[in-house]
Amino acid sequence: MLSEITNMYDLTQFVCPQLFVQFKYILKRHDTNEALVFLFADNAQINDVLRYLENHQLQYSYKENQLTVSHFGKEHF
Repeated sequence: MLSEITNMYDLTQFVCPQLFVQFKYILKRHDTNEALVFLFADNAQINDVLRYLENHQLQYSYKENQLTVSHFGKEHF
């Protein structure tokens, strides 16, 4: 299903809407303040993911198909 290496999640095999569902599932079960890193396929459509992060005021950076979410608060989920 998901490849996980110390808070790194490989979502390259998913396309929307499953991509977004998997992303949200991982965020919601994350219970530490450590950053999460998501890997996306080159052609992945992540507009919904970025909109979700913006709407929930979560800090993130995105570069070369790698998204790092670095600020969490359970009140956002």
